[in-house]
Formats: sequence, C-alpha cells, structure tokens
Amino acid sequence: MMNLNHLHKQKHKPSCRFERRQAKKYNELNEKQAGEFDREYISFMIKDHEEDIEAFREQANEGKDPDLRKWATSKIPTLEHHLAEARRIDSVLLKRK
Repeated sequence: MMNLNHLHKQKHKPSCRFERRQAKKYNELNEKQAGEFDREYISFMIKDHEEDIEAFREQANEGKDPDLRKWATSKIPTLEHHLAEARRIDSVLLKRK
C-alpha cells in the first residue's frame, strides 16, 4: 500500500498553506462556546472535505504523477465517507436548535 509520506518525501516539497489555514481556523474556533463551536466546526469540516474531494478528484483524473494519481484515487472513498458523516452530524446539530 502506497503511503503519502513516502510519496511526499520522494517527489514534493512541503507547503505551508495547509498549516496556515488550519492554524487560522483553530484560532477562530478557540473563541467559540460549546454549541457555537459545534456548528462552526462541523460547517468547517463539511466545506473542507468538499474542497479536499474536489482536489483529490482533480489529482486522480489529471495528475501528472501516476503514483500520486493512484494514491489520490484510493483516498476518495474515505473522504466521501467522512463528508457523509459530517453532514449527518450537521443534521443532528440542526435539530438541536
């Protein structure tokens, strides 16, 4: 089974975009109270997973590196499952309002 860390070390230079984006969201969420935190967090998870799935599909379909295309393709079902779970949790939170 192919490992992203292995591929990353072999072929790509690290990007700080992910870390900056996550740190910003962490700081925003840190200011929220319980119910507000739950709704903000799950909203972020839904949006983040939708964006990730789009990026993984693009890599799977149009990527230049065959190993990375294969790896991206293998991860899409897991991301879709996580998105479905996040949407399920969101619907539960909406009922609590």
